[in-house]
Amino acid sequence: RVALIPLLAVPALALSACSADYWPNFDLGAPATSAPPTSTAPDEATDEPAEGELASEPAVTVPQMERIMRRVAVFAGEVDASRDATVAAERFTGPALEARTANYAIRGSLPDHPAPTAIPASPLTLTLPQQVTGWPRTVLTIAKNADDPTVAPTALVLVQESPRENYKIEYAMALAPDADVPLVAPASVGAAPISPEFKGLVMPTGQVASAYADVLLKGDASPFATMFDPEGDLLREQLGVTGQQAINDALPATADATFSNVVGDSPTVALATNDAGALVTVSIDQTEKVAPNDGGTIGFQPGPGAALSGFSEKSAKGVQRVIGIQLLFYVPGVGTGENEQIRLLGWSES
Repeated sequence: RVALIPLLAVPALALSACSADYWPNFDLGAPATSAPPTSTAPDEATDEPAEGELASEPAVTVPQMERIMRRVAVFAGEVDASRDATVAAERFTGPALEARTANYAIRGSLPDHPAPTAIPASPLTLTLPQQVTGWPRTVLTIAKNADDPTVAPTALVLVQESPRENYKIEYAMALAPDADVPLVAPASVGAAPISPEFKGLVMPTGQVASAYADVLLKGDASPFATMFDPEGDLLREQLGVTGQQAINDALPATADATFSNVVGDSPTVALATNDAGALVTVSIDQTEKVAPNDGGTIGFQPGPGAALSGFSEKSAKGVQRVIGIQLLFYVPGVGTGENEQIRLLGWSES
């Protein structure tokens, strides 16, 4: 992917500036990390099921997940410093790998550009493995930064494709301030994966990404706007109608910005919660194009866009950037309460 930055860009949301008091308290009513282990497997790689065996089991135990996260955190710190995208692919995949690959390329030309948010090793405040009978295996975990409590907790989705492969981070997102994460099953039980077409939720999980992409693009005019809870959704202000209008307002009269959203090509990950809802992870790609409207040309100012694209000229067709957005939602079950709106729990964009 080549992401091109327009003449003017909206500053990224500084979640780390929020007080630690705003982050959810997982110490109360969160049984996921206190459950006893169900396996004594010595490593994250596990044996294949015996012939004819179909018994479901959690993808990982808490001790296994803690060991995996220690290894991943060390690995991420080293590869983020070296900026080696080829090596990064050993532990990252999908949108999480794309985000780091772009960051490494930018920092190759702009050494002062911020590195990716560090992957914290502990404490794990939530561990939700998928109930599985084979592979691939998926686990959702939320980790706090033990060294800096003002940094937003990180929600991660990791996938193991086969028994002898390492778990790789597919999604990495900052938890939103005041995120209300629902209760989930203990890690010793795990969560059932939910089909994209399942009708027991207020919206099938396979439709969540496209519906929210439409809300970002159209705001309250979207037919899906009432399906999503706007409270605490700062992403709508940043990349939704408000942010899009701010970019257009700041452009000279000789240029216009247009926007389009598409669902990312990464898989939707949906795991059941205790209240018949689901935690759903998806990705969206937002394209922002800035084009001259007076027959002239337009180019890049020095910065991340120019560094990543390598384009230093001017174009009569305009320039564009593609923003990869990773999102974590809570989707309620049908008939579970008065307010059955989908809530945005966390996100990252690059």
